Amino acid sequence: MAELTPEERDARRQKVHEDAKRAIARREKLNIRFSEDEIARIQSMAERKGLRVMPMLYEWVIATLTNEEKIASGTYLTADKSLQVSEEKPTEYSDQLLEHRLERVDGVLRQLAQVLEECGYIEHKDTPPR
Repeated sequence: MAELTPEERDARRQKVHEDAKRAIARREKLNIRFSEDEIARIQSMAERKGLRVMPMLYEWVIATLTNEEKIASGTYLTADKSLQVSEEKPTEYSDQLLEHRLERVDGVLRQLAQVLEECGYIEHKDTPPR
């Protein structure tokens, strides 16, 4: 058998890799290992949420995947003053645009903090404890 060139080896390696990914996808199962402590934490969270463990994990993975895909594509969630959330695809990253977005984020975080404070979930540093 003739020895493969570096390019042929890379092409073969890539083909084997792609074939393996397709086989795993056809199986529709991924094996994930967790430590004993991680499993206990996951089970505890599922109990608190009133969910079964696997559906909860599935939901988390898909939500995280969706968020990561949006970040990778450059689509971000933004919120206006009424806390309405919308998707925005940035076209330019100027200092002025970034400053504007930071101001919007700061405003939304201040509104959220105010609502949480009014509901008693957090206390402002300058406010005496209730």
